[in-house]
Amino acid sequence: MNAQKSGWLLATQDPKASSTQILSTLREFSSVLNVGFNYPPTYLCYGLNDTLVPYNQSVDMANALKLMNRPYKLVLVPGVDHAFDWTATAQQWQEYILPAFEFAQQYLQREEDNEITI
Repeated sequence: MNAQKSGWLLATQDPKASSTQILSTLREFSSVLNVGFNYPPTYLCYGLNDTLVPYNQSVDMANALKLMNRPYKLVLVPGVDHAFDWTATAQQWQEYILPAFEFAQQYLQREEDNEITI
């Protein structure tokens, strides 16, 4: 049995699995449904032409992070597909990919600043 929702395809090992069992498994592995108060800062960068992971999933994730007051940055890139960073132009690197490193660095620096030495 398969369940499909919002671009997710979940197949169970048990062909007799009920819809309830399938949805329970989906909830367990869903990033959106598992955002908590200690979820790490997250940089979401998606191509609007992504044929593997629909970009609306990144919007859903951003909304979940916002709801839990977690730091995030959502960047939707026009005209590119999944894993566009492999073929990104220099301009795309500057505009969309390098900011991910800057985003991460600001939180890594905070962790270093808060370390306690004994």
